[in-house]
Amino acid sequence: MPVSASNAILACPRLMLNVRSNISVNKAISFSSCVTLAAGPSSPSGCASVKIVIVGAGHVGAATGFALMLKKLADEIVLIDVEESRAEGEVLDLSIASLNGNHPDVYAGSYEDCQDASIVIVTAGQAPAQGQTDQDLLAHNLKVIKDVAPKLGRLAPRALVIVATHPNEVLTYVAARLSGLPDHRVIGYGTSMDTARFKYELAKHYGVDSRDVNAAVVGQHGITEMPLWSSITIDGLPIRSYCNQVGMEVEDDEVYACFWRTRKANFNIIDHKGHPSFGMAAGIAAIVEAILRDEHTLVTVAAIGTYFGIKDVALSVPTRLSRAGAIPMPGWSDDWAEEDAIRDTVEEIRQQIASLNIAFPEVAKAHKTSNASETLKAKVAPMNGFSGNNLRAGLQHGVDA
Repeated sequence: MPVSASNAILACPRLMLNVRSNISVNKAISFSSCVTLAAGPSSPSGCASVKIVIVGAGHVGAATGFALMLKKLADEIVLIDVEESRAEGEVLDLSIASLNGNHPDVYAGSYEDCQDASIVIVTAGQAPAQGQTDQDLLAHNLKVIKDVAPKLGRLAPRALVIVATHPNEVLTYVAARLSGLPDHRVIGYGTSMDTARFKYELAKHYGVDSRDVNAAVVGQHGITEMPLWSSITIDGLPIRSYCNQVGMEVEDDEVYACFWRTRKANFNIIDHKGHPSFGMAAGIAAIVEAILRDEHTLVTVAAIGTYFGIKDVALSVPTRLSRAGAIPMPGWSDDWAEEDAIRDTVEEIRQQIASLNIAFPEVAKAHKTSNASETLKAKVAPMNGFSGNNLRAGLQHGVDA
């Protein structure tokens, strides 16, 4: 008998997700290990160096450059912005910050610098603002992606592209189609930071290290995202089993409240400081690190694939990341209410994409349905909106909105 969403968090999970919310490794990336994502310039060792281009030198773009520099994830970091003086100013600041260590070359550049880039990170566009509707944000940022994506397809055909512009799932899809790049090489920032926040909230409530919590927030970043309740574990145990083992009372309301705080966190940041930056930058750096280390780390990012029979849509799901790109993973939920909720979300995203009325280039259509997903030949069963009655009842029960 299927497990209802209202008590799914207490069920024994079918799959241990082990989703990484961050990658904490003390040793820097070894460039002598031949990181060859793209045809970059040869280093003295004969291996390709790692060059990362950031398109957009605003709050998130600059913070991302700083995060990449501190983690020593690249030999070169290039900032591009429509306001060249803004990019130059951020580069001057970053260069001073890099004086106390062996850090990469950081400079302001142009789209021509994407030609030999290993990874291109798109942070250009408006950040969500207080009182702004998703439709207004999409209308503005769609123009940005329509300008940026074709340039990346033309100048960076071998790079991996990380899209951090919002609304993320829809614009990740648009970026893939307008760039003409294969689906598995265009990755959306998605719900990766939401997963990290949720793990933090759970860890704080249960008094454990967040690395001992396995949880994932999936679907569409924002108000309709949702956790995989049925797969949450602490110290490898379902929540009920863990609580029984340590003598804690099982409190459903507290678990739901952990997610409620997670979902509201971004809005709280906007209310207090006007825009997110450092958290997003750390999340982007974690995605870059997962790619470069080539360890097939599982991260909740926006990936294009087929979900519940609906082809050609981007959704934030547990996804394997490597130097080859993104492979959305199958079989991470068998809970009927979770599946019902995600079906609604997939359809909603599909309708959002269709409403854009964009005639995507024929060359891009050849890359529809990433070969990575085709190789798996699997139905990815994600989940996202709170449309299911059980999910809605569960989230509203005992939680102060």
